[in-house]
Amino acid sequence: MTTPSYAVKQLAQTLKDVRLTWGLTQRELAGRAGLGQSRLALIEAGGVDFRTSTLVQLARALDLELVLAPRRVLPAVQSLIGERPRRREAGRASARRTPIRVLRHIQQHIVALECAYPSSQELAHAKNAIQALIERGPDLGDSTFQPLRRSARWLALARANSAQAQPLLAKAAAQLQELRQMLPAAADLAQAPPAQRAAYSLEDEIS
Repeated sequence: MTTPSYAVKQLAQTLKDVRLTWGLTQRELAGRAGLGQSRLALIEAGGVDFRTSTLVQLARALDLELVLAPRRVLPAVQSLIGERPRRREAGRASARRTPIRVLRHIQQHIVALECAYPSSQELAHAKNAIQALIERGPDLGDSTFQPLRRSARWLALARANSAQAQPLLAKAAAQLQELRQMLPAAADLAQAPPAQRAAYSLEDEIS
């Protein structure tokens, strides 16, 4: 068996990152792409050198499109899709699972859905909420990651299933608005003056 190259492993990792962002299981993605779950597991683990046709199947199942672009325009392409070039330092994996990355994916779903449902009030509410969340990105804690993933998944399913689009849009909008409403309280707490903090802590004693 041919050992997969570094580039192939990077492609496999990218596909896995997108799957997780959408909140899809391996079984769900494999079903969409017409693959076996065991085959997908091997691909994501970097254990097989998969064919181009398989890459196309997985990409389209994740609502992605493969494009060959000149290297000189790559920074512009990355800027348009809201991604930065990946760093190679240790610890880069921890940066993938962050609220702001999921917010960018949600924003892409909303842009696509606006073309199909331009008069949807639910979509308008979701758009307003996501803009506020992006602006307050630094205030988002780890606890928002799973709710954002659920919202991303509902929006992705809305794009794939027009018959269920409106209920899914309503669920995503409600979730995003709930997260938006939580922001002011969290921000006020973070900006509280020192006098409002506890007068004594174990750390004070240690220091």
